[in-house]
Formats: sequence, C-alpha cells, structure tokens
Amino acid sequence: MKITSALLKFWFGIPNNRKPCFRKNRMTLESLDARITPSVVPVSGNPWGMMTGDFNRDGLVDIVTTGSQFSGSSASNTVSVLLNGSSAAYERRDYAVGFNPVAVAVGDLNRDGNADLVVSNLYSPSVSVLLGNGDGTFRSQMTTGLRTQAIDLVLGDFNRDGILDLATANVQSATVSVMRGLGNGNFAAP
Repeated sequence: MKITSALLKFWFGIPNNRKPCFRKNRMTLESLDARITPSVVPVSGNPWGMMTGDFNRDGLVDIVTTGSQFSGSSASNTVSVLLNGSSAAYERRDYAVGFNPVAVAVGDLNRDGNADLVVSNLYSPSVSVLLGNGDGTFRSQMTTGLRTQAIDLVLGDFNRDGILDLATANVQSATVSVMRGLGNGNFAAP
C-alpha cells in the first residue's frame, strides 16, 4: 500500500491545512513539529478499551478509555476522555457509564457531525451511549439493556441505510448481536 499525504492526515489526525513531510526519520509539518512528546496521563480505573476521535473538532486526535477499577465488590463506572492540547498536554474529563465498562466505539450516531461514544458495560449487561456536543463534552448516558454480557463492540452501517448500527461480542452466550441504529443515538433490540 502506498502511503499518501491523505492517509497520513487520516492516521495522525493532521489538519487539512498542514502538509506532512519526512526529514531524517521523523515526521514534521510545515511550521508545526508533529513529534509525539512522551507522556503518562492518569485515567479513571484500569483502562481496558480505548479509541481515538476528534471530540472537540480542533483537528487534533483525542483519546477515550474505559475504566475498570475493582475495589471489594464495586468497580469504576466511567470513561475518561483525554482532549489533546496543542502543548502536548491532555485535559481529562470523566463521564459516568454502566457497571464495569470494557470496550468503547466512536461514531456519529445522531448525524449531527459530532463524535459520539458507545460503551459496553460488562456486568450491567448494557451499552451506554454518550452523545457528543462537538466541544469535547458529552451528554449524560443513555443506556440500552442487553440479554447477555458484551465484551466488545463495533459500529458500522450493516444494513446500508446511512445510519450507524451496533454489533456486540457476547461473552456469556458465545454470540454476536447486531442492533439497527435509529439515527438518534438509540438502537433497536436485536
């Protein structure tokens, strides 16, 4: 596969007004150094799953992690959104989700142009949807119950209607469930 400027911009979240180039085995941008500064960012709980997206529409790649922290008989029930700052610092925001979140997917579920989150809650069993506001913040969760525990999930337009649908990998029943997206952040029961 030929690596093109467009692919690099997609992979690394480079704004369209910047031109990537290579010099001495490091990627740089015109008038902007794109080297990654090593950093360690604390998140809520032990991160099990993570995805990237541009949650505040600033052209920089942000990160979301699921946080599972067991303490006695309870677990952390949050996702951590890490907004990428221009100074290589991340701003962390935590959002409540269901019991023991383990996987997260990013997509535009309500077709408003903002990145939304879908989280699989292993011990609920349920999925939480957090609709994005486009400024790095998310609305309170909407929860859809499942018949079994989902360990992983993916978004895709499985029925080709232009609306993202949801598929979950179900650990208890050794099945995959596919739920049709309704275009408003909700999913039809499987």
